[in-house]
Amino acid sequence: MQVLSAVQSLYHDFDVARQAAANQWLMKFQRERAAWQVANDILSSENVFGAQLELQHFAAQTLRRKVYDHLDELAPEERNALMHALLMHARKFSYGPPQLLKQICLALAGLALQCSEWGNPVEHLLNSSGITVSADNPEGIDGGPPALELLTVLPEEGLDDKAGKPVTSKRKKEFHEQLLSQRERVLELLVLRARKMDANAQAATTERRNILRCLLSWVRIDVFSGFAATVLASHPLVTFAFESLQGHQTQVFEEAVEVLVELITRIEGLPRLLISKVLPLKDALLVPALLTHNEVVVNGLCRLMAELGQAVPAVIAEATTETLALSDAMLRCVILWKSNWEIVQSGLPFWSAIAVHILSLPSTSEHRQRAMAAFKPMYTSLLDGLVVRLQIDDPEDCKAGNGKVSLPDGLVDFRYNVEEALTNICRLLGPIPFLSQLLRGVEHWSAPGATTWQSVEAKLYVIQLVVEEVLLDGQHPAELVPLMQFIVSLPSNPLPVPDYAVPLVHKSAAEVVGAYAEWLCSYPSAALPLLSFLALGLSSSISTSACATALRKVCEEVKVVVQGPTAVEGLLHIGERLHTLPLSLAEERDVLCAIGKVLSAAPRGPCLLQAAQRLFQSVQNALEELLDLPMEKSPSRQQSGSSSQVAYAMAQEAAVRALNRLAAICSDVLAPPNGCLKDDDPMLSVLTVAWPLLERLLTSAHAADSGIAAGICRCLIEAMNATGQKFAPLLQPFLTAMASAFTSLRAHACFIKAAAAAIQEFGSDPKFASTAIEILRTFSQAEVAKSLSTRQGCDAEPEIAEQYMRLMTTFIVQCPRDVLVAVEGLLEVAITRAAACASSSHRLAAPQAFSFLSAIYEVAAKPLSKDGAAVQPATASDALLNVCIRTGPAVMSGIVHALLGLHPVGKLPKISKVFELQCALCFRKTGGDFGGGLAILQTWIASALHALPPGVLVPGEAEMVLLRWMESLAADQRRLVLGPLPLNTERPAIGGRTVGMGQMDSSLRCVLREFIENHRYTTLQ
Repeated sequence: MQVLSAVQSLYHDFDVARQAAANQWLMKFQRERAAWQVANDILSSENVFGAQLELQHFAAQTLRRKVYDHLDELAPEERNALMHALLMHARKFSYGPPQLLKQICLALAGLALQCSEWGNPVEHLLNSSGITVSADNPEGIDGGPPALELLTVLPEEGLDDKAGKPVTSKRKKEFHEQLLSQRERVLELLVLRARKMDANAQAATTERRNILRCLLSWVRIDVFSGFAATVLASHPLVTFAFESLQGHQTQVFEEAVEVLVELITRIEGLPRLLISKVLPLKDALLVPALLTHNEVVVNGLCRLMAELGQAVPAVIAEATTETLALSDAMLRCVILWKSNWEIVQSGLPFWSAIAVHILSLPSTSEHRQRAMAAFKPMYTSLLDGLVVRLQIDDPEDCKAGNGKVSLPDGLVDFRYNVEEALTNICRLLGPIPFLSQLLRGVEHWSAPGATTWQSVEAKLYVIQLVVEEVLLDGQHPAELVPLMQFIVSLPSNPLPVPDYAVPLVHKSAAEVVGAYAEWLCSYPSAALPLLSFLALGLSSSISTSACATALRKVCEEVKVVVQGPTAVEGLLHIGERLHTLPLSLAEERDVLCAIGKVLSAAPRGPCLLQAAQRLFQSVQNALEELLDLPMEKSPSRQQSGSSSQVAYAMAQEAAVRALNRLAAICSDVLAPPNGCLKDDDPMLSVLTVAWPLLERLLTSAHAADSGIAAGICRCLIEAMNATGQKFAPLLQPFLTAMASAFTSLRAHACFIKAAAAAIQEFGSDPKFASTAIEILRTFSQAEVAKSLSTRQGCDAEPEIAEQYMRLMTTFIVQCPRDVLVAVEGLLEVAITRAAACASSSHRLAAPQAFSFLSAIYEVAAKPLSKDGAAVQPATASDALLNVCIRTGPAVMSGIVHALLGLHPVGKLPKISKVFELQCALCFRKTGGDFGGGLAILQTWIASALHALPPGVLVPGEAEMVLLRWMESLAADQRRLVLGPLPLNTERPAIGGRTVGMGQMDSSLRCVLREFIENHRYTTLQ
């Protein structure tokens, strides 16, 4: 038998190729119509041994899959026959194997879900299976399949939303109603089976678990909807679930917890009544489980009690004997459980829900005062317990194999998830009592044996976490003064901290300083000592980020205090040795920003120049060191791993960091606060020295490196932003060198981005025109730019495509019209490239291409008078109009390809705008003849549609699409004549009323969206 041979090969053949071939053959077989009969025959066979168990499992899976994928192959009478055959197989495999029985029952459930022609398929299936309910027949089976398995999978299949199931939402709703129509039968069956358990302990455990599984499935489809909470609280099945929590195997316990949790979350009024049923579990189960470290029981009970608290926080907050006992049980889970964080975390929503409810009560109400009096001691204990759980249990867990130190991943996740609970505890206790609880004995933390470094680190983490609550409404509590004094003393503190853990404590302390920088305004005397502490923390890679951020925040908040000569000198000393510290580029910028905040109030004279020169010295040294290295020592010319290669790599990395520091000096340290520079400003003095170095670097082969190129461009952009027009003398030769480097060394996208920034700043200046034209010509004629003439080329160089289109857009918007005419040929080439880029799969390149098209079309489409006559156009607009008309067919082709490409709906607003501007261009070209303009547009659309690859459109569809689009354009004649209007422009009136923006573009966008929907699964090669 070929199926048996393939199954045996799939499961037992050691040859991977034969296994794969067998798998492919079996998958193909499952799609054949003959598989129905073959699978049925296999399950009907009496020869059950060895490998045939796998064969029968495959047969059951085949029937289940075909029920969902190929049921339309069977006529109604064949479907009914299939149901009876599956019921027969279910009887045969009543006692196993379990997975085989489950597959058969899933196939039956799939039939019931899809065979709506049976009237009520659920009732039909249950009747056909012989499921009956009577005291004499507690099994609920009369020659039929096991009732529990079938009744379990029926609701599960109805709830399953897996993709690919051929079931509508309407049918699912009907199926849900049909399931609930049988709930009396199902509940009676479950009650009878629960009352009469098998005498055999193992069989009884299996039966109990199966009953709970079945009950859970039906609870999830609201089988108890309409039941009064008082009735349900004493229902036999609820009692059965509580009984199943005690003295049974793990799987039974977990199923019982799931059932009760579902009931609590679904049945209003029930949680309050279940509190009295849950309380006995505290002494019977929870306390012993905590003592014996039974994780399953503690986790299940904690989750159950947490759900009760979240469901009825108002009831818990009444502070009755029962609810306080329940809260005490939850508190024990936090304080006594030490094994992992998950159990503690699962109970946190309980405490958050109660705290939020208590705080929502009127502040003067007796209810709130009683609740606060009862729960404050608990929340204080909870805070102490959480601080313990937030500590690093085993210091060895902090040591990574690479010699670095970090918090364990589990603790990091726990700290993230505990934030909301700690914030709510702070709100309930009040910020001052909260801080007082954490800072008890802070004056003596340095004393031997007073505390541990793990406790200090955890408390520092909690204090920075609740900063918003502590500083709420401008409060600056004095309780933080001793803490800041302790932080200042940490470097010389006798606190017993192992060397590897010092950075962790310093990191948490720096985070506190950064978070409470605003607080320092009220206690300025603490600022200077804290700056020294933060400076020391910059030497460790663990604490650098926190210290750099805190340094910036402190200088921002209390810059008046830290502007003294001592602080300035200290900060400049840090700035001078930044290249020796283990800081990232972002961290270096934080430090330089801090220096800039302090120097911002200094006069822009000799002192500032001296400070800038000191900061620039390390930059100059790093750049000169790289420039002094001959290119023979570059990595590309050395053997891998050689000392010369290592030396070059180090020099190159140092230069990249230096360039980024120079950019930060320009933007954060030397930039004038008012944007105005004098000719002798320190900023210009520094740039005069720096710029020749950058030009040398730009024209050297070192600029082929992407990091060097990006650093140079960042310096250029920041320098232009800081100096404005004063930068012009340095700019023009530099841009020429940059354009040359783009063509001769390596085509970095950042070069184009920097050129666009220069044109943005200087494009309107007539003196800059020749430089702008030369830059545009150089970039446009580069080989990589020529490759953008196809969609494939744009996808191969998406960043180049994006930045090139951004450059062209900036050029169109910023440069005078006579400059645009001078580069008419380059603009025509750019439009054809934009047409190709319009269908690019890159998320930014295509939108930028449409932005460029909109920009040049808006310049070319000169507005018309209200009577429709064309205003006398300027020469520049005429030239651009002719360029746009010549490239119109290519752009229309790009639009069609974009509609058929990836993510067209997101591009639709830009596509429709370009489409409408094309209409305005055609109308203007014909001198105001709307019909003539539409004729030009119709030719473009027809050409674009007919040029599509075979198979994209069905025969005759191109003509239908063309007709539909032209009808839409004709209907929008008035709007298209005027062209798209800016958002703040007064809307034209049609028929005596003003037309809204949504109404104006609805017709065209509607047909374009319709085209997209009709070709959602079309793929263009």
